[in-house]
Amino acid sequence: MKKIVLPLLLLTSLKAVSGVMFSTPYLSFINLILSSEDYKGKEVKVSGYFMNTGEGNFLCMTMEACYTRSKERIRVRDLDDEKASKIDKCHVSLEGKYLPLDSTAQGHWPIIGFIDVTKDYSYSFINGYESVNSACGIYEEFKKLKYPHIDEEKL
Repeated sequence: MKKIVLPLLLLTSLKAVSGVMFSTPYLSFINLILSSEDYKGKEVKVSGYFMNTGEGNFLCMTMEACYTRSKERIRVRDLDDEKASKIDKCHVSLEGKYLPLDSTAQGHWPIIGFIDVTKDYSYSFINGYESVNSACGIYEEFKKLKYPHIDEEKL
């Protein structure tokens, strides 16, 4: 009986833990700046302020990084135009394959690399993000659903 139970317990515990061991790492911009090559070609998750411009889509460490020539930004690829316009000027999380940029290959807008989006975006509407998401269309829809009894001017 012990010969059967022990392998079953081991198999069950490995299966339960495997989702944790092989999940996509949630990284900060600091991780990507300091250890860019460690994540080259790997699936990562990163959060930041998303900006859709005529020159492309960018995920930035902060809102200020998007509006200045700061290098704390990632060029977002493989995100269709409809989704990009929905999350424009929103604080979002993106998941995809990360490709660092060689520092000698910098262009007009400085960046640390690229993310080829492989999964749908997620967004953060926690307290304190009202000022960041004030121009975010999805956030405005969220407020109407969450606070239908509150007058628009009070939000």
